[in-house]
Amino acid sequence: DSQSKVYGSSDPVLTFTVGGFGLAGNAATGVFDTQAVVFSGSQARSAGEAVLGSPYAITRGSLTANSNYSVTGYTGSNLAILPASLSITADDKTKFSGEPNPVFTASYSGLKFADTPADLGGSLQFVTPATNSSLAGNYPIEPSGLNSSNYSISYFSGNLRIDPLNL
Repeated sequence: DSQSKVYGSSDPVLTFTVGGFGLAGNAATGVFDTQAVVFSGSQARSAGEAVLGSPYAITRGSLTANSNYSVTGYTGSNLAILPASLSITADDKTKFSGEPNPVFTASYSGLKFADTPADLGGSLQFVTPATNSSLAGNYPIEPSGLNSSNYSISYFSGNLRIDPLNL
């Protein structure tokens, strides 16, 4: 059966369906074969964990039937890896009127495996309407500029609070 998972999560249980005449059942004796009784071993999938390499082939692996059955064919399928959600939030900052804007930074939520911000493509940028001469008040800090095939990136604003300069 076709399967999917989100980047960074565990593989789903690989499942299959039986075609042809199916599994035997005898209502008179109450004996019905099930996949768990008839088959042993497990399916396998091609190695890889990246969205760009997806889909990965699901193969028969070591899956075999007991001696009461003959498997005459196996049709493989695929495991698709979908992008994980990644949130990038501009960190809140504070400055006094007349000062240059501080260095803006961001926090990341949702990185998988041992991924770090350095593994993302592009360049993190920040935009704010605040300048050296902006009046006291609150101004948004808007992050943008990163990309990755393994992540669906959402950006969230931070706040730049400009306090009046006490004389």
